[in-house]
Amino acid sequence: MAADWRVFVGRSWWGKPIHYNLRGRTPHVSIAGATGSGKSEFLKLLLYSACQKQDERNLEIHIIDLKGGATFSAWKHALQVKDIYRTTAEALGCLMAIEEGMWRRLDIINQARYAFRPDPWFKEIFVAIDEGGELSPEGAYGNEKQLRTACMHILSTLVRIGREPGVHIIHATQRPDADTLPTTIRSQLETRFCFRVAEDLDSRIVLRHNGAEDIPLIPGRMIMQTPNSEQLVQAAYVSPSQVITWLQSYKVATPYGAGTTLS
Repeated sequence: MAADWRVFVGRSWWGKPIHYNLRGRTPHVSIAGATGSGKSEFLKLLLYSACQKQDERNLEIHIIDLKGGATFSAWKHALQVKDIYRTTAEALGCLMAIEEGMWRRLDIINQARYAFRPDPWFKEIFVAIDEGGELSPEGAYGNEKQLRTACMHILSTLVRIGREPGVHIIHATQRPDADTLPTTIRSQLETRFCFRVAEDLDSRIVLRHNGAEDIPLIPGRMIMQTPNSEQLVQAAYVSPSQVITWLQSYKVATPYGAGTTLS
């Protein structure tokens, strides 16, 4: 099993390469920023970089895209991507299955440790949520509110317990305030990539201090905050053509037969 989970995220003000360890001590990620600031592109960068490092034997990705799914449609061809979920009901089904699997993994880990055996190996599971505000129960009604509330309940469990059994959350939204993301979840997303925000209040919500509202209007400029450090970073960029070329390298099963290259 390959052990390298460090991905290149960009360069510092002084041009130093900046990396993030997807399996490090802060396994859950928050991506925030105003519309058009680069959140979705950066989410794609993290997923693309992870897929370049690890194949489907080590990595399983679930993408919750509640903006209609068009942003990540082609990504379903990647062998590491288990599925793309476009509705709240689909998102809840995804989260329920992952939670169930997480408890099974923990049970296996407990049995191994009880018998003084090495911890078992599991592939890493990443749940990428694009525009997580659409999962917030705030402003929803009836069955939709119930679905979103259930999603948030499970998400809270995953971020609190998921590190040891190999479950990681990457949550992207414009403004992760208390209405969009409960404190029990937000506090566990200890690595934060914050792009430019509209006002100082938004910056304090994401970073707990002012500053993100003053980030220059440069695509990909962001503040990277971990529990031990904070720095201004120019995010790396993966072009759509580069992603398509990568996805076209996969042989996929189609209605016309297996082994057809995407065109």
